[in-house]
Amino acid sequence: EDGPLRTELAGACADAGVRVGGILRWPVRGGRVYNAMVLGVLPRLRYVLFTDDLLRDFPPRERVAVLGHELGHARHHHLWIYLMFALATGLVSWSARGPLGELFATVPGTERIAEDVRAGLVALALLAVQWRLLFGFLSRACERQADLAGADLAGGGDLRAGAATMREALGSVARLAGIDPRAPS
Repeated sequence: EDGPLRTELAGACADAGVRVGGILRWPVRGGRVYNAMVLGVLPRLRYVLFTDDLLRDFPPRERVAVLGHELGHARHHHLWIYLMFALATGLVSWSARGPLGELFATVPGTERIAEDVRAGLVALALLAVQWRLLFGFLSRACERQADLAGADLAGGGDLRAGAATMREALGSVARLAGIDPRAPS
């Protein structure tokens, strides 16, 4: 809705130099959810969504840090990177399914499996490995880059001050959602 909160968030978007089509509430039912996300790769079709719990319970500086994180995904083209990764891993898995399926057929007991089923199983296994290992690495790198963007926006150019605010925002997510901050992510 129009008001001070929208003005604050729209001003932060302008400060970050990232155009968005809108800032929207993300109503989630059943329990507390502290989350935000950016949708869309084109500025006019790009939206930032905030859960009601995050908007209500986070102090303004931490909200700006979270917004900066989401805008960092847009600024650094992470959605395009994720799309390219999905297309590339699909292409690699599809291309390798035949030769690796033949190799799989040399495993005793697999010769009774139909060739197209073997190829499909190989493609799925290769996709699983690529997404678990490679996407895990890529995703963590993008999240760290987005965290730096959040710190930059929250600190108004003072990265040290912004990093403290970003750390507080991540701590608030853990505390308010009941997540052990020492648990692996």
